[in-house]
Amino acid sequence: MGHSEFREWAEAALGDPRQIYARRADASPEDPLVYMPDDEAARFREAAKSGVLICPVPGCPSPRLNTRACEDRRDHFVHVVAPADKAHKQTYMRMATQHLLRDWAESQSQVTSVADAEMDDVSVALAAFLDNGSKVALCYVDKRLGADSWEEHNAVIRSKGFAAVWIFALEKMYFKPPDPAESVDRDRTDLILDRAIYRRMRQRGSWPLILNVDQEEFANIVKPGGSPARRLHLVPPSLDRVQHVVVQALADCRLCSYGIATPAIPEYTLRATSDNWRS
Repeated sequence: MGHSEFREWAEAALGDPRQIYARRADASPEDPLVYMPDDEAARFREAAKSGVLICPVPGCPSPRLNTRACEDRRDHFVHVVAPADKAHKQTYMRMATQHLLRDWAESQSQVTSVADAEMDDVSVALAAFLDNGSKVALCYVDKRLGADSWEEHNAVIRSKGFAAVWIFALEKMYFKPPDPAESVDRDRTDLILDRAIYRRMRQRGSWPLILNVDQEEFANIVKPGGSPARRLHLVPPSLDRVQHVVVQALADCRLCSYGIATPAIPEYTLRATSDNWRS
């Protein structure tokens, strides 16, 4: 990950507000959202300023938007009057995440259907059904989740015959760069702090993912010194309690019977770790 890309991830994790989706004012909540590609703020500006495009969050108290073109980060929509409600960002991010993951899953030829899901009070963003009979639950986490609670939820999902994929929001509780004051790792852009939930997931053969909705990218969290890290030629850090973060475009990732295969963690790795845990 380059310095500019790492800064984008770090700024988003710290809560930098931006929106890349809008809604047509005459559309219903069930209609598709309008997506702004990077470097295209000018194309959407008139529609936003005239009220044709508005904030997609239902009941937003100030839905009027404008657009912002940036040189050092991606273009995006911005509220004319910023909503005061602290829950607005979380509501928007949940909508944007659901929209992005559904479009991504439905675009894959091996996926026969995608549905909203909930299993015994365990919130699941989406359930994807594959043409080989496999079922994959995409679980989106945007609030604090303890390792014990994660293990209980994961067991429930697996007991229903689903492969469980845990996708964490780009929040500082899940993506926080270390602060190596006097370390040779000071300028590295592949390290984040380890978390108890990540350690538990490693013990249970599960691979956490972090989602950057703005950039349409997944990040794998990879243990330093492990076989995936060696295969990817990741340089071992001098710091303790850190993990490598390996970023790849959603377009380069795919659903499989064991979860989400990425260039960093391919299907054979998912299969091996899943089988080792079951045995």
